Amino acid sequence: MNKDIFKEKQKLRALVRQGKNKMSPEEKQHASEGIFKEIEGMDVFHFAQTIMVYWSLPDEVNTRNFILKWYQEKTLLLPVIRGGDIYPVQFTGPGDMVSAGPYSIPEPSGGNFTETDKIDLIIIPGMAFDHENNRLGRGKAFYDRFLPKTRAYRLGVCYRKHHFEKIPATENDIKMDRVVSR
Repeated sequence: MNKDIFKEKQKLRALVRQGKNKMSPEEKQHASEGIFKEIEGMDVFHFAQTIMVYWSLPDEVNTRNFILKWYQEKTLLLPVIRGGDIYPVQFTGPGDMVSAGPYSIPEPSGGNFTETDKIDLIIIPGMAFDHENNRLGRGKAFYDRFLPKTRAYRLGVCYRKHHFEKIPATENDIKMDRVVSR
């Protein structure tokens, strides 16, 4: 990767982290609820049977209420980090979650969901997105390596203040089909 773009991405990540730290838990929750209300009204969500989403960290758009609301009606998959890659694993309920992996993010304890062609929708977190649907992740490229393995609709989510006009991106950064922000 071009050293200048790498530095730009690092600088933007630091700026976004500062912005997230200034948001109150209430602001984050209100924005998260608005984002998922919009998603639940989308045709791509309505027709999706298998959805990959993420178990949110405190600074990310909160997915937990969405997961608990829908896991009994749709097949919901969460990413599990093994080695340098993410693998989808079905969420079967809160009692099935264990803190594991290199980042101690709670994850489902089941086996890998191997039929990636059956994933209809992937809801993807990002540090930032832009109006061309580019995504800035945390810098490990987990999603950039995983997304080409699927044909799923790629839906990025972020807080509105982290949805920029333009962010640094390279040809290796996978674009989203759409970004929802509040």
